[in-house]
Amino acid sequence: MAYTITYAFYSASGVVTTGTTPPTLAQALLANRLAAVINCADADTATLITHNWNLSTNELSALEPDIIFYATTLGTALPLVSFALTNSVAITLTKTSLVGTGGTYNIVLYRPHTIQK
Repeated sequence: MAYTITYAFYSASGVVTTGTTPPTLAQALLANRLAAVINCADADTATLITHNWNLSTNELSALEPDIIFYATTLGTALPLVSFALTNSVAITLTKTSLVGTGGTYNIVLYRPHTIQK
């Protein structure tokens, strides 16, 4: 089984949009917060989480976006998890592929506030 990512974000009308497709650039520009439920198996190692915020070099240098990550359903072993700011539109989640490390995790990304710029 490969990672399954279900995104959730507010649309322009204020309605929450959910699905396995990340927000488009137009949708992402209206969303300051992006949440996702990530399901993975023991053997899964890395996946790309797309936010489409088109972050600047300065924002990436400031280690944006802010990332909140927590487990909702754990296997029998705690995985080692890391994140990389892959590019201006995505982050990479990497986890160990040991027996029992599969599970369900929630991730919340916060876009840099315009006051900081």
